[in-house]
Amino acid sequence: MFLALTYHSIEYKKSGYTVGLELFRQQMEKLAAFRVGTMHDPICPDIVITFDDGLISSYRFALPILKDYKYKAYFFIPTGLIGNTRHISAAMLQEMARLGMVIGSHGITHKLMTGLTNNRLERELIDSRSELEDIIGEEVTSLSLPGGGYDCRVISIANEAGYKYIFTSEPRLNDIGDRLIGRVTMRQGMTLEKFESIIGGNLCLNRTRYLFLFLIKRFLGDGYGFIRRLLIK
Repeated sequence: MFLALTYHSIEYKKSGYTVGLELFRQQMEKLAAFRVGTMHDPICPDIVITFDDGLISSYRFALPILKDYKYKAYFFIPTGLIGNTRHISAAMLQEMARLGMVIGSHGITHKLMTGLTNNRLERELIDSRSELEDIIGEEVTSLSLPGGGYDCRVISIANEAGYKYIFTSEPRLNDIGDRLIGRVTMRQGMTLEKFESIIGGNLCLNRTRYLFLFLIKRFLGDGYGFIRRLLIK
């Protein structure tokens, strides 16, 4: 079994989905006792590190630390935001791919995919994958679902679009061979002791929070995405 972690912003400032730079470095140090890698490695890792939203802080601050520890990670990119002020550029993506990081899709517009029509959903999945492949010159087979929302229709169309691994926001341990991969989100205020508990497999509080947010997402729809963006700023 393995555990997947989700990061968003790695910076000095504090916001809902930001992990401070020093805490991130300490967390990476704690992972040195585990096999950290990706689903593309010949041996299944104990820990998988992922970054959602394509924020430039993950390039400026997280990437050098990942290099220090020789960790590979996933970076999921909403292609409609590439090169914006707060987001990773195409040149940065190319550099990250050369360093062995796995570049995956986070859609185009970062909208919850459960609320999209079939045609719009196909465009989000197919066009984002195609654009990323053109940028990095490699096949893109991994997808992170914006807001973690999915249903059978979304998974079916994602499979048809050629994605081998689909990452959700459901906090759970994953089995070797899983294609639908749950993750634990790292947030502001998480202590190093709490982090150690999570990587040790204690996910009870995370699952309770996930179920609460799941109900909010069902009620708010795309309104949840707006509130979430405010928290990330």
